[in-house]
Amino acid sequence: MIKKLRFLFWLNAIVVMLASCGKEYSFEFGASPSVGSLQEETSGDCLPKTINGTYEQGVAVTGSNSIDVTIDVTTPGAYLIYTDTVHGVFFRAQGFFTTRGVQSVKLTASGTPNTAGISNFEVRYNGQSCFVSVPVLPSGASGPAVYTFTGAPGNCSGGVANGIYGEGVALNSTNTLTATLDVTTIGTYTITTTTNNGITFSGTGAVITTGPQTVTLQGSGTPAAAGSFNIAIATAAPGSCTVPLTVLGPAQYTADCATATVNGTYTQGVALTAANTITLSVTATTAGAYSITVPAVNGISFSATGQLTVGSNTITLRGAGTPAASGPATLPFTAGSTNCNVTVNVATAPPPTDLKWTLIQGSNNFGGDATALLVTAGGSQLLEIGGANAGAPPYTFQLRISSTTLGVGSYTSASGAVTMLLMNGVTPVYMSMPTQPFTVNITTFNTTTGVVQGTYNGKAMNSSAAFVDVSGTFKAIM
Repeated sequence: MIKKLRFLFWLNAIVVMLASCGKEYSFEFGASPSVGSLQEETSGDCLPKTINGTYEQGVAVTGSNSIDVTIDVTTPGAYLIYTDTVHGVFFRAQGFFTTRGVQSVKLTASGTPNTAGISNFEVRYNGQSCFVSVPVLPSGASGPAVYTFTGAPGNCSGGVANGIYGEGVALNSTNTLTATLDVTTIGTYTITTTTNNGITFSGTGAVITTGPQTVTLQGSGTPAAAGSFNIAIATAAPGSCTVPLTVLGPAQYTADCATATVNGTYTQGVALTAANTITLSVTATTAGAYSITVPAVNGISFSATGQLTVGSNTITLRGAGTPAASGPATLPFTAGSTNCNVTVNVATAPPPTDLKWTLIQGSNNFGGDATALLVTAGGSQLLEIGGANAGAPPYTFQLRISSTTLGVGSYTSASGAVTMLLMNGVTPVYMSMPTQPFTVNITTFNTTTGVVQGTYNGKAMNSSAAFVDVSGTFKAIM
């Protein structure tokens, strides 16, 4: 029996390598994974927070149900962006970035909401996460909401135009308008303002409780002129109102590039955070709006928008992206009428210390140090993760994943892409088979640092030839 099991495993491993030629399961585009960063607020909420469609308890979502998130792409390539499952619903998007820069991605919903209220989803991409809150209406309450605007027919009570508005500067995710509704019947809403001076605001969603409710509308367009304007909310609800908005003219200023300060730590393969900024002293001769963009170098970029007063000002440029290599990176950019060069020193990524594998079967727990080997041959890639048990007896672990191009994604035994084996000396303990469900989820596949990480679960044959449930984790250096 033991010889038969060992023969079956090695036969299965050979089949995996051969069958994977011409097959690709992590991404559909035959390319390396993209590198970039999720755009988020300091609170951790995703930017922009765009929720599409109506969500009702007990009603399956459709193609109109989705959320939009923004990715600052530093290395084009394949992507997988997904959320956790909350109250029966999850969101997912898979595709390919062809260019660098900030890009919006639509994640399509799947499932049926089973609970009314606010569902908080964690959006995940490239080892990062941010959050989106989705309101779910009670069963039978998906009709139009009934409401009026507080403050109508004059200025909207509590109405605020958020963000900085500059002449000739296109609106972005920070440019929103908030207003308060007095809701008498819960349900859905669609609100759009009139277009004034080249800009408009709109939003759709649901209100799940009666009484005063704050809604946020996303701005779009480019202000054509500086000055003060009133944005009128156009809606089917009686008693519309207006929100005042000021558009600034362009600031005239110079920058002291020599005193620019680079803040935060920069490490190869580690995504930038809110702590990664550049502070720049500037002197404005004309007050107004400014917008500075530092083009990406070595996978990182910086940007800032705001307004300046006459005299000395300090601008903070926020970083984005992931350093691709260690060493100094010189970033050229223009601030006002001054051309600047700022150098960011990127440290070499330290080797991780948590390179482990685990396997759980019922009350049995196994685990130890993990190593990984990535082999490319014949138009296919094979990743083997292995290691020995931390204790006695000397269990050895092997997990093999094969595909045309490996990366972040899911691989299954059904496709012939996965084999798993746990041995006690020369005796097989657990072994996956192509006839039984077995899935490996690679959550990190960093070709720069070599880190590969993920989870697995499914059915495995034990030494008695019975199939049992197993699961585990792995993290290793390729």
